[in-house]
Amino acid sequence: MMNMFAEPPLIEAIFEIRWGKRTSNPNELEFGDDDALFFIGQFQNFAKNKGYVISEPLSDPRLNIQIPHIPTYRFRKEKNKWPCYQIGLGIFTVNQTNDGYSWENFRETIKNGLDLLNEGHPLGLEKIPALSFSLRYIDGFPISNNEKNDSDLNFFNKEIKIGLTLPESLSKSNLLSSDFKVPVIALETDMKTPKGKL
Repeated sequence: MMNMFAEPPLIEAIFEIRWGKRTSNPNELEFGDDDALFFIGQFQNFAKNKGYVISEPLSDPRLNIQIPHIPTYRFRKEKNKWPCYQIGLGIFTVNQTNDGYSWENFRETIKNGLDLLNEGHPLGLEKIPALSFSLRYIDGFPISNNEKNDSDLNFFNKEIKIGLTLPESLSKSNLLSSDFKVPVIALETDMKTPKGKL
């Protein structure tokens, strides 16, 4: 996969699997002892065997609170190095920052992570009641000092080549400021292969 930018604006790439058994109440999920009691310890043992020897609790382990789909442990090969794996009650993630990112390496880390999850979860991948899989990219465009006074619309046009125009009745109105803010832009399309949404 070829980068569109000489310096990609990647903050973090995240692959995530969520699971849990649905109950009669659509707002509740059910987790057995395999998830609540055994998963973290078993995963940690297999992770160490694969070189992920740094284990970081993401909350105070003395509290012994597990919230579904919130990672509670992170595993790394070296302190403060990427990529890392994160696990919790009904969740597994693969995380990579821009530091050392390439699609080929990230894809291989995901594949290795799925193998590790298959070994490290008492049920294995086939028996986990999967709810969702996602691949997210968090991007950011730092604004230099000379761009701070530039409008959001000009920034999008110059930096990511997205042209946005407003109806003339708005842009030339005396009632409105000419400095329009564009906090979020979301685009969505259907994918044919694999089936899904992008």
